[in-house]
Amino acid sequence: MAWLSEYRTPVGMYAFHRTQQEYVEPILAEGILCDEPGDVSVQLIEEALDELGYEDPFPFNRTEVTYCHLDGASVEESYRQWPDLSADEAVLVVDVQSITAPMYLADMSVISDLIDYRAAAADVMIHADSPHDIVQLYRESIVQVDGPEDIRSAAKRDREHTELIVAGDISPDAIVDVHEAPPTNA
Repeated sequence: MAWLSEYRTPVGMYAFHRTQQEYVEPILAEGILCDEPGDVSVQLIEEALDELGYEDPFPFNRTEVTYCHLDGASVEESYRQWPDLSADEAVLVVDVQSITAPMYLADMSVISDLIDYRAAAADVMIHADSPHDIVQLYRESIVQVDGPEDIRSAAKRDREHTELIVAGDISPDAIVDVHEAPPTNA
């Protein structure tokens, strides 16, 4: 049984935010804060952008945003593939209509190449030959959206790797469900 299945349709109505279980209680009280601690990938991307000489390459500051997945099936699959890595995580289901901060869609797989570049080397990137090309590809993938309708119309892209970027915090009222630990047989 797919444990996020009730939130998969209509596309764009819900988003999925992964966090450590220890942060669930404060998040339910204060919301998902864009400066939530512990996101190593954000740090690696910022280090790579600084190293490459980029000051503000995107219409949002990647250190002051909240990231969400759009594809619940992809989230479920990641828990099946890496249960030990995700054992202390929780998934928060967010009602996109309740988000008041500016929102964007972008290709998460492209920006992952920048993480690989920073953590390993340029030869492990799969989407481009240089980190500057990655920044340009990611920049081109960014689309501002205002809500579920916009997300659905832009959903022609690969939703498995599309991230919803919220340029700010997400109110606790927008959180409609919490899965503190994925079922081991999900």
